[in-house]
Amino acid sequence: VVFVNGRDGQAGWRFRTRGDVQGSPALQNGVLFAGTRTGYFQAIDAQTGALKWEKSLGSVNFTGSPLATPSAVFVGTARGMIVAFSPENGDILWRYRLKTEREITPRAPRPNATTGGEGGGEAAPAPEATTAPT
Repeated sequence: VVFVNGRDGQAGWRFRTRGDVQGSPALQNGVLFAGTRTGYFQAIDAQTGALKWEKSLGSVNFTGSPLATPSAVFVGTARGMIVAFSPENGDILWRYRLKTEREITPRAPRPNATTGGEGGGEAAPAPEATTAPT
């Protein structure tokens, strides 16, 4: 995770996570929250880049961007679990398993045809082929 100054575009602090971050980190009360493919969930001080706390759920793969609120940080896992962490210390407040047996696989972002960069959404469908009347 890299902090980039919005005024001049310069990179500030850098934080090396324990694996690839899934989705976008969530920001709440000056803390970034991020889950990784290797089962780590981390809270990073947004001002300094220092690790506030870290929790491991073992081989659990987080599947997307967390949702951070003042009272809990919610995130999903590939095994169909929703986990609520305490934003203060990372304690698990509760877990809920979805009624599914299949593993949830996050889709990789597709290149954006307009900019050539990463795109978060679906590519627009190709226009239908048309024929001119004769």
